Amino acid sequence: MANNERILIAVEDCAVMYRVIDYVAALIAGRDYFAVHLYHRLPSVPPLLREHGGAEDPDRELQLHDELERDIRRWISEQEDKCRVTLNKAHDRLIAAGVSADLVHMKIGSPALADEELGEALCHTAKELGCRTIVLPHEHVSAIRDILRNRVGGQAEVLAVWLVS
Repeated sequence: MANNERILIAVEDCAVMYRVIDYVAALIAGRDYFAVHLYHRLPSVPPLLREHGGAEDPDRELQLHDELERDIRRWISEQEDKCRVTLNKAHDRLIAAGVSADLVHMKIGSPALADEELGEALCHTAKELGCRTIVLPHEHVSAIRDILRNRVGGQAEVLAVWLVS
C-alpha cells in the first residue's frame, strides 16, 4: 500500500524523546501506509554571533563581517552535527522497533528565530512535508497554541497533535 499518512515528530536530545519514538513505533510498526518525518530544529544563533562591534575603517568592517559570517557557518555546522546524532538515534530506534527504513525521513530545520515559536516552525514544516499529524514531547504543550493558531489561520492542514509524556 502506498504511503498516505505522514507523521512529523519533533525530535530533541532528551529522555522523553525516546518515549515519543517508542510510542509512535508501537502504533505504526509493520504498517506501510505511514511515513515518519523526524524533525530537529537548530537552536537560535547565540547573541555573540548575531552582530559584531563594528569598525570605523570600511576594510576592517568588511573583515569583521566576513569573520562573523564564517563563525556563524561554523556554529551552524557544529549544531547540525549534534542534530544528526540525535536524529540518527531516533531513526535507529524506529527501525529497531519494526518501522521500515524506507518510511523514515530526517530533516534539520534552520536556526530558531527569536520571534518564531516551535509550534509555528512545526506547522510550516508539516505543510512543507505534507504531514497531517505532529507528535511532540509533553514539555512543548505551549506549541499547541501556535499549531492551532496556524491551523485556524489556514496555514497548516494538521489534523492531529499528539503530546507524549
